[in-house]
Amino acid sequence: MTLEEKLAFVDTITTKKALRVVYFNINDNDIKAYIIEKIFDKNFLFEIVKNESSLYLCNLALSKITDEDTINKIALNNNKSEVRYKATEKISDEVIFATILLKDDNYQVRLCAARKLNNKVVHFNF
Repeated sequence: MTLEEKLAFVDTITTKKALRVVYFNINDNDIKAYIIEKIFDKNFLFEIVKNESSLYLCNLALSKITDEDTINKIALNNNKSEVRYKATEKISDEVIFATILLKDDNYQVRLCAARKLNNKVVHFNF
């Protein structure tokens, strides 16, 4: 099956449940990226960010999430520091920034939170 045929097949899928099944049972990142572009459901996108092993696909899904609470959860809890960093870039909640500064184990993520915290220089023993 060619890529175009696979994409055409994805276009025939009409339910989130079926898209979820396809997404989590294929190994083709091109198809997965195409599915991410088609979806807007924050819970499905969150599930992708949480469970996807590909950093590219995680960031693609994260880029589509606009719900601040969901982004905050990702910034605080995702197991990939690169994804936490990208989520931290998207948030504006000072309490979340402070929590990241105190608890995140990755220097770059903490530094991102410090820079965003009211654009002030934060003197903190990292």
